[in-house]
Amino acid sequence: MANLRLHPYEWLFGGFLALTGVRLLAAGAWGMSATAMLMVAAIILTALAATRWPTRAVVRARLALFPVFVNVSYCGLGAVMHQLPSGNWDAALLRLDRTLLGETPAVSWNQAIHPVVTEILSGCYLLFFPAVMAAFVAAILQPKPYGVRLFNGLIGMYALGFLGAGGQNFGPQLNQACANLRRPHDLHQNGIQPIDVCLGHVCCGHHP
Repeated sequence: MANLRLHPYEWLFGGFLALTGVRLLAAGAWGMSATAMLMVAAIILTALAATRWPTRAVVRARLALFPVFVNVSYCGLGAVMHQLPSGNWDAALLRLDRTLLGETPAVSWNQAIHPVVTEILSGCYLLFFPAVMAAFVAAILQPKPYGVRLFNGLIGMYALGFLGAGGQNFGPQLNQACANLRRPHDLHQNGIQPIDVCLGHVCCGHHP
C-alpha cells in the first residue's frame, strides 16, 4: 500500500463511493453499501496492479473501470437518494440564483421556449451520450497523458455531481412537482410552463 498512487479522478470518485457507502451503511441499506464499497476496493486493487505491473493492458483496465462505475452509480442514484437522510437545500439555492442572476434560469429563460430551440437542444442532448462514450474510448486507448487528464476532469465532474445529488432527498419535492403538474393554471399564473419531471426511475408529467 505504500506504493499506491491514486490519480485525482480516483480520489474524487472513490471518495464519493466511500462516503456514500458509509452513509448507506448508517441508513441500514446494507446491499447498496456493499456495492459501493466493492467499487472502492476495485479502484484500489486496479491502482495497485497498475503500479506493480504497469503494462498497457493493466493501465487501460484501470481507466476502463470508471465508465462502468459511472453508469452503475447513475442508474442507482434514484434509489440511493431515497435511502439517505438529508436536508432540503432548495430555498437556499433559489436565493443564491436570485442573488447572482436576478431569477433562477428555469424561470427567467421560460420566455425563450420555442419549438425550434427545443428541437435544437434535444439534438444536442442526444449527441451528448455518444460524445461522452467516444471520449471514454479515446482516453482508454491513449491512457497517458491524455486519458488521465481527461478522466481527471470528466470523472471528477461526475463525482462532484453525484455527491451533490446524494446530499438531498428529492422524494417530497418530486411528489409536490407531480401535484403541481396537475394544476397547470397555477403554473401559468407564475410564468412557468407544465413540464415533465424525471428523477432516477420515477417520472411524472402533464401533457395538455
